[in-house]
Order: sequence, then structure tokens, then C-alpha cells
Amino acid sequence: MPRKSRHEEDDEMKEDDDREGNLKDEEDDDEDDEDTIGLDEAEEEEEDDDDDDEEDEEDGSADDLERKRLFQGEAEEILENLTLEDVKEVLSENDLDVALAPKLKKILGQVVAEGEATSMDDAWDEALERLQE
Repeated sequence: MPRKSRHEEDDEMKEDDDREGNLKDEEDDDEDDEDTIGLDEAEEEEEDDDDDDEEDEEDGSADDLERKRLFQGEAEEILENLTLEDVKEVLSENDLDVALAPKLKKILGQVVAEGEATSMDDAWDEALERLQE
């Protein structure tokens, strides 16, 4: 085999260096791919995050339930002492017919009994809304 000139050896070394550089680039690309996630996986993670948020909200609902229970006891006492005159006053403040007082009082009792309201203002608002339907 004939001896290679220095120039040919340099060219071969450069080609080897280029091949090694390409391999390193490919390895770097593989590492980048490991850090990247697909769209489906990202959507799944987002749904998991949403589930976590819902669980946090459920934890907060224990406080809401307690407030609702406390309010319901107080509201039932208020309803026992509520007169038709009081209901008529609320109707006139809302520009509604005072003749609807007995119906509104009954609806207010239903709203309180359902236990969804956390304040008397909420209960009145819901009762007035139902009355107007």
C-alpha cells in the first residue's frame, strides 16, 4: 500500500472529526427530545392539574358546608319571626306586587330548607329570582 501524503492524512482526520461531531449532535438532539413532551402527554398533565384544582376546591367546600349549616339554623329562626309585613317591605323595595308576600315567604322557606344559601341576602336573592320566574 502506498504511503499517504500528509495532506491526505489531514483530510481523513478532518472527516473523522466531522463524523464524531455529527454523532455528538445526534446525542444532543436525543437529550433534547427527552425533555420535550408530546401534545397528548401535555394535555394529560393539564387534566391532572385540573383534577388537583378540583380536589382543592372540594377541600374548601367543607368550610362552605359548615357555613351553610350555621346559616340554615339561624335562617330557620329568622323565618319563624318573619312577618308578612317584613316580606311586603322587601317586595315593595324590589318594585314587586305586595300581594305576592305569602308566596315569597313560602319560597324563602324552601330556599333556606334546601341549605344552599350561606347568607340571608343570598336566600332573599334566590327567593326573589324564583318568584319572578
